[in-house]
Amino acid sequence: MIVGGDGDIGHERDAFTGAMTQKKGNLEIADGGTVFPDEVGELAPALQSRLLRALDLREFERVGGARPMRVDIRVISGTNRRLPDDVAAGRYRTAYDWPGNIRELENTIERAIVLGISDYIERDDLPDALLQRPASGDVEGSRFHDAVRQAKVGVIVAAVREGHHSYTEAARLLGLRPNYLHRLIRTLDMKSILEPDR
Repeated sequence: MIVGGDGDIGHERDAFTGAMTQKKGNLEIADGGTVFPDEVGELAPALQSRLLRALDLREFERVGGARPMRVDIRVISGTNRRLPDDVAAGRYRTAYDWPGNIRELENTIERAIVLGISDYIERDDLPDALLQRPASGDVEGSRFHDAVRQAKVGVIVAAVREGHHSYTEAARLLGLRPNYLHRLIRTLDMKSILEPDR
């Protein structure tokens, strides 16, 4: 089931003037399915905050409610606004701007499903580029992530050379799964660095 809407959380009876009956919100209606808040760039900051909290905790309270409601939902959203500009101006709250738009998101999910080893997508199943991307304007964070990236590249190069250019052997030396090492090499764009000297 796909439910459209704006992240409405519903309300209890008598929660405010005119609330004659209890109303389920879009998140509650979408429980077990997908909610598509179109034009997320138009959400008011207060609603953005409530939606982020609901996504993070997987729970919310109806307006006027006293007990948290838990939901199991997938959220897919869209907008025609330039969210990086809105983030920089303080009008929108995001940690990653999905520069590749929906195709990058699809590829990220597909790769996590194929390479993951559990029934759930875990943090380690996501690309390093996504996990290590600093927030907009975070110079110190950028310096830190650059240093971490360089350290990873150095360790992988040394292991591949020690393993005589066998990725399987390099993965064993590093204590990693071979498919995870392959993913790191792709994410860090190391193929040309690791080609044996001719």
